[in-house]
Amino acid sequence: MVAKVPAGVSADAASMTTLASIALQGIRLAEPTMGEAAVVIGLGPIGLMTCQILKANGCRVLAADIDPVAVERARTLGRADAVANLGSDPIEAVVDEFTRGRGTDMVLICAATASNDPVVTAGKICRQRGRVIVVGAVGMDLPRPNYYEKEIRFSVSCSYGPGRYDPSYEDEGQDYPFGFVRWTEGRNMEAVLDLMAAGDFDPVSLVTHRYEFDQSPQAYEMIASRSESFCGILVEYPAERAASVSSVVLNSSVSTKGKIGIGFAGAGSFAQSFLLPTFRDDSRTALGPIFTRTGLTATDVGQRQGFSEAVDSAEAVIAHPDTDALVVATRHDQHGPLALAALAAGKHVFVEKPLCLT
Repeated sequence: MVAKVPAGVSADAASMTTLASIALQGIRLAEPTMGEAAVVIGLGPIGLMTCQILKANGCRVLAADIDPVAVERARTLGRADAVANLGSDPIEAVVDEFTRGRGTDMVLICAATASNDPVVTAGKICRQRGRVIVVGAVGMDLPRPNYYEKEIRFSVSCSYGPGRYDPSYEDEGQDYPFGFVRWTEGRNMEAVLDLMAAGDFDPVSLVTHRYEFDQSPQAYEMIASRSESFCGILVEYPAERAASVSSVVLNSSVSTKGKIGIGFAGAGSFAQSFLLPTFRDDSRTALGPIFTRTGLTATDVGQRQGFSEAVDSAEAVIAHPDTDALVVATRHDQHGPLALAALAAGKHVFVEKPLCLT
């Protein structure tokens, strides 16, 4: 899963390696040879990357989409030899002219739509024994006449290559034998980076928008509302890494003076529904520090429920001066160790079941 970035490849380009590997894996399933005609349907970032990589492979490329802006991008940024607007151009006639009346050798569908239209169109424009590869997410109710009579080969590409969704590969690092699986997802990434280094593939040309990291919500709002035409979007992180924070004050008005200070380790659905309300609503208690496996959850629950502080570890809850009693609501394997640690620190302990596993 790690690929070295070659000299001369920018961080901007390298950041798009995974997306480009999705395009490359679809092309590998299509098995193109030099001089063949390819039609790419769907011209988002992956579709345009597919056009560029097919060109690098020596193919003639016709790019098609229903969005005229995307079609125009394909002509310039996708390096397509010809384009077609599926909303207005007679696609069969365009392909017939492009392929000299022979039909296209392959169709790569990179669109995202529940409609079955891309698959129907692909069957019509493909030549005898051509190939149709679905890279995107589309309806796949194959119309029998064209696919049967032409013996069209139909394949669905799985993300960025062999190894995807395999825990032994992705999580445990067990590579597939090179001699038997030439192109894994990791080796596809290497190949994409090599194309960038050689100048045969330029994903940065597809970038239409750049945002600073703290502007990310604006980027997602623009995507969701489609307020602007966009293609590639880069989020740029600050050059200086933010200082690590071990605690966040949530409610400065909370005081445990004269009350029993309650610290929480864990705040899952059971703890939030059944344990927390009892401690929160009792006049004899005050909610002190809270810790969860993710800081976002601790901060969110802590602010809503009235905790004084979110901290970065269960040990910090135990050591906190506002913790008189610890509520242990973590995963089961942590119940025993945390209960022992809290008792050793002189704290009262409430443990949700089980007390321990052994």
